[in-house]
Amino acid sequence: MSGYKILITEPEDFSEKAIGLLRTKGDVFLLPNLSLVDSYIAAAEVLFLRLGVNWTAEMLAKAPNLKFILSPTTGLDHIDLDYTDKNQITVISLKGEQTFLDGIPSTAEHSMALILALMRKLVPAHQHVVNDGWNRQAYRGNNLKGKKFGILGFGRIGHQMANYALAFGMKVSAYDPSSNYLNEKVDFKNTPNELFTDSDIIGIHIPMNEKNRNFISADLLKSAKKGLILINTSRGGVWDEKAVGDCIVNKTLGAIATDVIDNEMEPELRVKSKLIELAKSGYPVLITPHIGGATFESMHETEEFIAQKFIEQI
Repeated sequence: MSGYKILITEPEDFSEKAIGLLRTKGDVFLLPNLSLVDSYIAAAEVLFLRLGVNWTAEMLAKAPNLKFILSPTTGLDHIDLDYTDKNQITVISLKGEQTFLDGIPSTAEHSMALILALMRKLVPAHQHVVNDGWNRQAYRGNNLKGKKFGILGFGRIGHQMANYALAFGMKVSAYDPSSNYLNEKVDFKNTPNELFTDSDIIGIHIPMNEKNRNFISADLLKSAKKGLILINTSRGGVWDEKAVGDCIVNKTLGAIATDVIDNEMEPELRVKSKLIELAKSGYPVLITPHIGGATFESMHETEEFIAQKFIEQI
């Protein structure tokens, strides 16, 4: 049919409903493998992305006919926005879609899973059993009830995390001077240092931008309560990985769990991550490959929302 040439770059388990919506506005092509992207991208007028590729200016320049980028994400650090601005390419994303996003629980659920995995030593306990062990005493954990849970960034995910933590009987505090969310059961701190001093566990839910790069710095970590546990499902760039790693080694931090690594889309840099090295060496570091938002339900819902948003915008 006539219309836009639309390339879905990572079509595995992609919403059929979203594909159907896109087909009302053009020809939809499914990239069979990311390694073939150069062969397909030249003709594309619309790119529908996930997070498997870092879309640099060099990559985007291979699509001279590109008019739209569709990304079912809130963060856009996987796209060179300077390039899209200069070349008048419209980027359609979930950024600012607060009403819709309030109903998407996947990242907050994953954050809670990471907390539970650390507190109950689930990964080492599983490894112990598959290696023919059965020692209950060695894997005694800790309750969430009564623990002080701090939330750095009280946006949509931070608000969801507060509700989950309260349901577990935790004492919840937060730092976010610009939040639009309110919760009378949450103790809002005046500074991030107060949050780090007071909390047993902190969930990091601030957006990635230049202002927040290395927000969790060596200086801020000096305020950390001894044995503090950090959970990061934001972006790897919001904390100083070296400083966090140093605090794991010297036991200022009790443990960390992260769904993100700085430079995670650059394999040659990712493999040099200090946090991955520490995890391999047996330190209390739990890492997942940026799967916080990756549930079938949430991914389909966001793909369908972005497809509909594209249709309404053109």
